[in-house]
Amino acid sequence: MSAPSTGSSAARDGVSLQASPLLLGSGLAAIAATVLLAVVWYLDAKPPPPRGVGTPPPPPPQHLAFLVVLAVFTIAWVAVIAAVCRDQIVRRINAATHQVITATSEFGEHRDTEGYLRAMRVADAERDEGGGAVLPFPRPPEPSP
Repeated sequence: MSAPSTGSSAARDGVSLQASPLLLGSGLAAIAATVLLAVVWYLDAKPPPPRGVGTPPPPPPQHLAFLVVLAVFTIAWVAVIAAVCRDQIVRRINAATHQVITATSEFGEHRDTEGYLRAMRVADAERDEGGGAVLPFPRPPEPSP
């Protein structure tokens, strides 16, 4: 039986929330827009005053303030979604960059170690053969005239 993990439950589940300044700002704006939308909706939903007999009906309500606040509400929540997506992409890019850097450094260390071991094997082989014989550089044959 394995020992329980000492990490947080978010780390075990693979879910974490790291709030960037963009996410915090857009989240606060979205919450404020939601509250403002609720207030304007309440104020806009009041019934019109009763009209007198024989008077023409009043013009339809414009709901302009409600529409403006609704637009701000929508934009604020779209900004929250965009910030969450942006943060997720940045986290994944950072993780991939870290993996590439780790793999590159491990490859360099492995190559350096292999070069050192090969040089040691060559040195052992030369020592066993009587040491550093100089071999001529192979030259291409001279062209015939």
